[in-house]
Amino acid sequence: MKLTANKFSKENRPRLRSGAICGFFLFVGIYIGWKDVPGFLKANYILLTSPKIWNALLEENDLDTIYLEIPFKSLQRIDSKRNEALKKGVLISSDDDFVQAVISAKELRSECKIRLK
Repeated sequence: MKLTANKFSKENRPRLRSGAICGFFLFVGIYIGWKDVPGFLKANYILLTSPKIWNALLEENDLDTIYLEIPFKSLQRIDSKRNEALKKGVLISSDDDFVQAVISAKELRSECKIRLK
């Protein structure tokens, strides 16, 4: 004679499985509502159904391409300054924040200093 019931017996497995599925969909629904996913989907749908957007994306131009070359260490300094600003909620700039970079277009190439702004 059994005195205690096994919680995970074969009879209770379908109930546990359906409870887990319901819990999963509950948390997914809360997350979707919290992140306003339907609002993003609607905005993107409206944007992509506009014929003006497609014309702008497919239009060719004769503008020169500008390249900005930033060394990895300089990019790390900019990234750390960005993370610091996000933690504080405000960007506090100083003259020490400038890093070396190279800007180029066609045959022109020039060294410059840049910073997060």
